[in-house]
Amino acid sequence: MIPAELYHIPLDTAEFNVIDVETTGLSARNNRVIEIGIVKINDLKIVDRYQTLINPGYRIPPFITQFTGIDDDDVYDAPTFSEVICKVEDFIGESVLSGHNLNFDLSFLRYEFLRNGNEPLANPNVCTLKIARKLYPMLRNKSLSSVTKHLRLKNSSAHRALADAEVTAKILVKMIKELRSKENINFLSELIQYQSKVISLNGSVKIPKKLNDDVISLPQSPGVYYFLNKKNQVIYVGKAKSLRERVHSYFSNSASSKTKRILRQAAKLRTEITNSELTALLLEAEAIKKINPKHNSQLKKYGNKYFIRITKTHKYPKPEISNKFDFDGNDYFGLFISRKRAEKVLNILDKAFALRECTDKELLKGKKCFL
Repeated sequence: MIPAELYHIPLDTAEFNVIDVETTGLSARNNRVIEIGIVKINDLKIVDRYQTLINPGYRIPPFITQFTGIDDDDVYDAPTFSEVICKVEDFIGESVLSGHNLNFDLSFLRYEFLRNGNEPLANPNVCTLKIARKLYPMLRNKSLSSVTKHLRLKNSSAHRALADAEVTAKILVKMIKELRSKENINFLSELIQYQSKVISLNGSVKIPKKLNDDVISLPQSPGVYYFLNKKNQVIYVGKAKSLRERVHSYFSNSASSKTKRILRQAAKLRTEITNSELTALLLEAEAIKKINPKHNSQLKKYGNKYFIRITKTHKYPKPEISNKFDFDGNDYFGLFISRKRAEKVLNILDKAFALRECTDKELLKGKKCFL
C-alpha cells in the first residue's frame, strides 16, 4: 500500500525510479521482458542504478536483436523474471515511478508480476512523454530521442534499458526544474495533475477528465483498446491501426450514437499494443469471444477486409471467402485487404488442389464436384 502522503511531498525531496524495459515484442500479454533498467533519483540527483538482462524462456526474434543488440547468447545465463522480481520490488520501494511512455513499460511489468503471482506495482507515476506533450507543444515529435535532442542531452546506447532510463531520468530532472520555474509546480500532486490536465481535440471537443489520463498517452501503434465502466467491467473492445487516432475519433462531434453511449458509461480505458494490425484484429476477436462486452457483437464483421475460411467440421470442406472472423473451430487464412486478393489466392488453391466446388446439396446428391 502506497501512503497517501507520498502525493503531497515536495518534488525536491521526492524519490523517483525511472524505468525502461526491452522486450521480445510489443504485446505485453504475449511477449516478455529481456532487460530492465532502473535509475533512482533523490533530491533531483541520480543516486543509484539497477540493470539486468532477463531470460524470456524462448528465442529472441531477429528484428528485436537488430533493434536492441540483445541476442539469445546474451540472455542464456541471465536470470528469469521470477528470479529478479524481489530485487525489482525492493529497489523501487514506495517511490514514484517514471519513464518515457511509461504505460508501455508498466504494462509489461504488470503481466510479468501477475505471471509470478505478485500484485502489479501501484506506485504513483509520472510519464515524461505526457509532460513533453504539454511542456513542448512546438516539438513535432515527442519520442525519447527527439526530447533528448531538444534538451541537448546525449544517449550513448539507445534502445538499451539502462541507457534509456538514464537519459529519461535526466529529462525528468530538467522538466521538473523548468516546471518549477514556469508553472510554479513544486509538489508531486501538482506534477501529476499537470501531466493529466484536459486537452482539446479539433479545437472544440474535450476528453472527459475521467478518461483524459488514459487517452493523452496513447501511442500511434496498432493495438486493442478496452473501455471499462465504474465496476471495472469491459463494456467495449476495439482494434486500431493507430490507437491514438482511433480512440481520439470517439471524441469528435460526428461520433455515432453508439459511441456516445459507450463514452457515457466508460470510466477507464485500457490498451494493449500489438506488432501489427492483423495481430490486433485477432486479439480483438479473441477478447470479444471471451469477454462478450455489452456493446460488441459476438461475430465481428471486418467490412472490406477478408479471410479464406475452411470449415473443419465438414468431411469435404469447401473454402469460402468471408469478412467475418470467429473462434469457432474453423481455419481462417488472411487477412486480405480486398475481396479481389482473397479470390486470387482461392483461385490458386483451386488449381493446385482438388478442392470441392459444389454446394452441400449437390454433394449429398452424389454429384462430382471437384476440379
